[in-house]
Amino acid sequence: MILPKIKLYFLLVCIGFLSLLTSCSTLRTRSGGSGHYVKASRIGLISNDVSAAKRNATKLANYVNRGYGIVVDNVYYVGKSDENIEKNFLLKGKPKGQLIMTTRLSWTVVRPVAIHISGVSISTKLTVLPSSQFRLIENSGCNYHPSVIIESCAIDGVRIYSHVALDVDQVQNKDGVRRFEFKNNVVSNMGLYVVRLTNCLCEEAFIMDNEISNFKSIVFGLNVTNGFRELGFSRMKKVYFSGNKINNAGFVLDDSYDYEYIYHTPITVESEFCECKNNVIENILCAQDNPIAVYPFYLSGASVVISGNKITDCLNLVNSSNNEFFKCKQSEGRPAERLIENNICVVTKDCLKRKSHGDMPYIKLCGLQMQRIKSAIIKNNNINVACDFVFGAPMQCEYDYFEFSGNTIKYNDIGAKAKQLLRLLPSSTSSGEINIFNNNMESVVKPTSLFALFDYDYTGYSIEVYNNRLSGTLPYGSISGALYSPT
Repeated sequence: MILPKIKLYFLLVCIGFLSLLTSCSTLRTRSGGSGHYVKASRIGLISNDVSAAKRNATKLANYVNRGYGIVVDNVYYVGKSDENIEKNFLLKGKPKGQLIMTTRLSWTVVRPVAIHISGVSISTKLTVLPSSQFRLIENSGCNYHPSVIIESCAIDGVRIYSHVALDVDQVQNKDGVRRFEFKNNVVSNMGLYVVRLTNCLCEEAFIMDNEISNFKSIVFGLNVTNGFRELGFSRMKKVYFSGNKINNAGFVLDDSYDYEYIYHTPITVESEFCECKNNVIENILCAQDNPIAVYPFYLSGASVVISGNKITDCLNLVNSSNNEFFKCKQSEGRPAERLIENNICVVTKDCLKRKSHGDMPYIKLCGLQMQRIKSAIIKNNNINVACDFVFGAPMQCEYDYFEFSGNTIKYNDIGAKAKQLLRLLPSSTSSGEINIFNNNMESVVKPTSLFALFDYDYTGYSIEVYNNRLSGTLPYGSISGALYSPT
């Protein structure tokens, strides 16, 4: 009878051991950091308790550094963690999962780790102003993260990721993010940046299919500071900004705000290549008598594609000096390529009614502010603005190839500044090609000033201008000092 008892005891021990293994498996991370997650409530985070904020942040960091992904399964306040992040930072949310920040910074990452946040609501209980910078995660040190992915989150007033390289060693070395993704998120009530990557090395950045509203400053900053411009443009390689729906109807930057920045725009990019496609951008308005630049986007780089976007009522109503539909500057020291096609741009009469004082505002098409353009094609765009209109800077460049074709432009009047579409610099190759054809332009009122399709006094260009319908205006250009009226 002893033997069966021993067998029974051994069986019970085995069952207990297997049960323990099953229980522990939920707290174990597979190699590479893509493994099992544990609920925040299970590791001791306290829900719905503001006084537990600092403890919650530190406890979460501790378990992340032990190799666990965290499931945000309730509402948790988080403060400033006493422990930095040294392992892959993996968060995913349950339907009611929410993190509420009580301080300006929660976690600092000090090692090159992967960051993946999915399906979490993230907000702050602090007041959000245009200059507010409430950072959920901030990089510290020279780290090159394999990936940073934020998807399907609801973000209110919080900068979810900040990576700024301001030290010379950081900028000159491999510091940044190999692949950055920000997709299918709902962003609202932002101060300065929901994401900031400044002077960072980045192979690919994807900002796609997000809904953004009520932002007070700049939403995405993928840029270079002036002190590092020579190094910076080659660090941000490819940026894709597409399918986003941006409506800022709930906020107007008026005189009640002491605004300290130059730009009011959803995104600033400085990269080798940028593609901006199929975005809907509406109601970005400024009503300050300051030269605050209101742009649907600010894109700089060697190659820029702007295609299929719909832009409505994005301008400074009082000070028009920096209003521009397609802001795209050149990367340092390189011939540029630009393709701007199939976009719809509108300024409505209802929008102009919100202007409290000042003259009729005007808006620019684009200013190609660079020394040399390899190729610039602006075609098949539909522009309909109830305000005045000007072409651009003007576009004073040396062109290898320029095409302005198939565009329909309707406007109140030609603005008093920058009356040339083109102002050509000498062609060093003596083979520049300019083509302007099949455009339809019309002013609503009798024009108060003339403008030129182009103006130059240099040889070396082959120029074709034909089949342009220019009703309601008197467009003249100067070719070697002679007046020319295109037909």
